[in-house]
Amino acid sequence: MSKVEASAGRSEAGKPAAQRVGVYLLQDAGSASAGLDLQRVAEFAAHLPGVCVVRTLRPSGALHPEQLAGELRRDELDAVVLAAEHPGFYQAAFARALELTGHDGEQVRLAPFGEGRDGHSVERANALIAAAVQGIPFTFAAAPPASSPASFCAATLVIGGGVAGIQASLEIAGSGNKVYLVERAGTIGGRMAMFDKTFPTLDCAACILTPKMVAAGQNPNIEILALSEVEQVTGSAGAFKVKVLKRARRVDASACVACGDCARFCPVTVPSEFDMGIATRKGIFIPFPQAVPNTYMIDPEDCLWVQSEGKKCGACARKCTQNAIHLDARDEAIELEVGNIIVHRSRARRHRRRTASGRTPGVCCFYMVVTVKSWFGYDDSLRFRPTRRQDARSPGTLQSAPQFPSASPPAAALCQSVRTRTNPSRRRRTSPAERPPASAPARSAAIAGSNFQIPK
Repeated sequence: MSKVEASAGRSEAGKPAAQRVGVYLLQDAGSASAGLDLQRVAEFAAHLPGVCVVRTLRPSGALHPEQLAGELRRDELDAVVLAAEHPGFYQAAFARALELTGHDGEQVRLAPFGEGRDGHSVERANALIAAAVQGIPFTFAAAPPASSPASFCAATLVIGGGVAGIQASLEIAGSGNKVYLVERAGTIGGRMAMFDKTFPTLDCAACILTPKMVAAGQNPNIEILALSEVEQVTGSAGAFKVKVLKRARRVDASACVACGDCARFCPVTVPSEFDMGIATRKGIFIPFPQAVPNTYMIDPEDCLWVQSEGKKCGACARKCTQNAIHLDARDEAIELEVGNIIVHRSRARRHRRRTASGRTPGVCCFYMVVTVKSWFGYDDSLRFRPTRRQDARSPGTLQSAPQFPSASPPAAALCQSVRTRTNPSRRRRTSPAERPPASAPARSAAIAGSNFQIPK
């Protein structure tokens, strides 16, 4: 048995100790990878971040967990990477050895040399070991990284700051890796922030989402890039280079205290996107009270100073006591180096273009209904038409009209779930005398089956 020492894994004073990983290279005499240069592989593995020791074993029989446990305890290892033709043969012994040392037996990671179609090259073996050390499944190591170990980047780019993107960022950041969370809007949270209840349990949506938003905003491993979009991605798995366009917020997030003085003196009033146009906002605004980052932002399309190229207004900058408003700020392009990319983009934008909400009087989309419900409650909202700001005597539900391009079984199932989501709460919270007339379901069926045309 040969051994290669590595210097990684030692913790500095005052900082928590990083996970100490040991790499075991196991090779049988008759295996297909017998001709692999294990010395080169061992030298590569010894320089990987977190690797403390690299050993080469040529087992001639069964491995004894008690003996392995002594080695693991002596090296103070928390995790083990098994690199072999078929490392699963030895997984049980090493898992038992880790348990004997008081560690989690599931921290045995496999790097099978026989996987893939790249043969038994040293580059392929290095890629598999690097992926296993970082905790990446070997199926994702489609191509070996560059020859330098430093080129393998453990940072992750998450595109989309909805609840799925936030949860993915928290999971990755919890493992100690850097996360860049890119969101097109001025705040994370996505569409779930607009809901008051979740289906089917009718739990409070804000009670579920806002703690995750705050945790993401306070996590030192997560960098939130709001008002940003990915423009270009180059490179390959493990070494991506991403160009991100970061639009100017025109408000310094580190100086803004969200006092609201700027919005009170702003002369511009426009429909609020978060409230689906039912309510209004100012030209400088916070998308919603629990937004993260909780900082004001300026919409350049509504700002009089930006539209007049500095000739008009500027009241918000004059009234800001923190000097946090910079109306002349410009968009900037930043470049990121990441090893993984996760995409959690919302499809709601495409779906809204296929509805008649906002173009047909009296027809509102699901998000408008949810917004009104969160304001007035489930009883009064069913008698209010947000598009006309009038009372509705008998509301109807439109489900997958025949002329919809997306009138497919999945779309019909989605519409049915939306209707099921709203109706049970209405029936529970309204008395029999206050319920809509019995003709409402009939009206829904008649609308869905009629020759309904979406305005151009």
